[in-house]
This record gives sequence, C-alpha cells and structure tokens, in this order.
Amino acid sequence: MPSGKRAGRGPRPYSRIFTANNGSDDLSVIELKTLKVAKRVKVGACPMIADITPDGRHLLVSDRDDCDVSVVDLRTLKVKKTIPVEDGPAGVVAAPDGRRAYVANEFAHSLSVIDLSSLSVERTIAIGHSPCVAVMPRDGSFIAVTNEETHNLSIIDAESLSVLYTVDLFEGPIGLALSPDEQELWVADFISPEVVVLDARLFKVKRRLRVGTTHIGVECTRDGREVYVTNADGNTVSIIDRRSGKPAGELACGENPSMIAMSPDGRLAAVTNNASNSVSLIDVAKRKVLGHVPVGVAPLGVIFG
Repeated sequence: MPSGKRAGRGPRPYSRIFTANNGSDDLSVIELKTLKVAKRVKVGACPMIADITPDGRHLLVSDRDDCDVSVVDLRTLKVKKTIPVEDGPAGVVAAPDGRRAYVANEFAHSLSVIDLSSLSVERTIAIGHSPCVAVMPRDGSFIAVTNEETHNLSIIDAESLSVLYTVDLFEGPIGLALSPDEQELWVADFISPEVVVLDARLFKVKRRLRVGTTHIGVECTRDGREVYVTNADGNTVSIIDRRSGKPAGELACGENPSMIAMSPDGRLAAVTNNASNSVSLIDVAKRKVLGHVPVGVAPLGVIFG
C-alpha cells in the first residue's frame, strides 16, 4: 500500500489535485476553483501513487498490475510514455535534482531507479519484502522505504544505491513522512495502533505513539507543528501534536481514508477515501473538512499540482 512523496518542497503554484484510482485505472484531475473533476486520464492497470518531477512537467504514476510507470505530460494531460519496471510498482518518488526517480516494487521486493532524462530504468536493487512508501530529503542523499512484510524500514544511499540501514519496526509499516525540518521520519502501521517516530539522522526509534487504528497514510503539516494520520477502519484522520506526541483532534472523512497530501503552501490537506470513491479536502489552520469531492473508483495516491 504505497505512497511516494518528496518531503520538504518549497511552496510552488498549484491549482489541481490528482488522485490515482486503482479501481478504475485512471487519474482524476480536480480543479480547486470548482472543486470538481475536470478530467479523467487513463493510465495503466491499478495505479497506486503519483509524484511530480521537480521541473513540474511530468506526473509519474505507478501502475501496479501492469508493472510499469506512466509518465503523464502535465500540459496535455496525456500519457507520454510507459516505463517497464519490476512486479508490483507502488511508491514512487522523484529526486529533488530531477535526475532520477525511484520506484518501490511491492511484489518483486525491489527498488527500480529511473533515469529521468531517458525515461528508462538504469538499475534495480533488492530491498525488504513488500516495499510500500518512499520519501527523500531535500538534498537527495537517501531514500527511505517502508517494507510491510519484513516489518522494517530501508535507508538507501541515493548515489551508491547501497542499503545503509535496516530499521526494525512493527507488524505492518505502510505510511511514511519526513518532517519539514528533516529531523524526524514518521511511520504509520496498518496492523497495530502505533505511529513510530524515528530520528532522521541516526535512523533510530525515538517514540512510539498509540493513536487511532489501521493507519495507511501519514503526513506532516508544512509548518511542522502537527501530523495527520489516516484511520482506515474508523473513517477518520487523527491529528497529532508533533512536539508532545499527543492527539490534537480527529476529523471525519469518507469510507476507508487512505493517503494524505499537503498543499505546497500548507493551507490544505487532501485525503483519499478508498471505499467511498472521494477526496476529503481539509482546511489545515481551522482543522475543518471543507467537503468531499467524488472521483474515480478506489482512489489511493493523491498529490497537489
């Protein structure tokens, strides 16, 4: 269950939300001015997650059942190319320097490295079993990936592509977020009611927090003060005070809330509701759900662009 995101991006213009709908094999493009889907873009089978390249030209979409990545031109909203990878691509993240993208292959237990200039795979390495979510810091020095079946986190050197650390976690780590100050990694667990906080420099566990249940997505607010985590079985999002680690609120979403994205300026959060085919839009400052936008079938990944 995957997600791929690059933490700590600076503010950039945005006017749309993209969702990867793994039940209808397409992307929904939501215009924020109207809060309606303006276009549906057909991609590969069972799209899981998407990331935007740093130059803002392309959306990279992992197509799990087709074992490829769709490259969507953000100007034309058409698929420019499909890049074959290994079995079960899930999380995808574009490096901040724009040279590479990294794809976590859930069923092949591997990480594919895509050269973004040639749009081809340059190398694939073995990591843990069922890799899900991938994140990178602003300097692009490492890739962190949750491994659901081996219950751990892989830290991979982005240049040498060697595994630097393997951090044992709990039964079902899926969601992963890097705090805006890049001091902490937050990991959400699908099996236990825990959210684990790691030191992002030493790669050691700092805290284990009990909040909600059946977590899939986790994301830090852009100011770094709060952390949002989805509770799939509870149809809610828990808000955690980052400094104290205590619950700061809970918001009702749709059915089976899954992944979370924060807008580049930090004003909005978007949550995909996998079982009710919608996206919940949240005003972060007010901690208020603004509405639910119908999208394609079984949305999972979400990103502002």
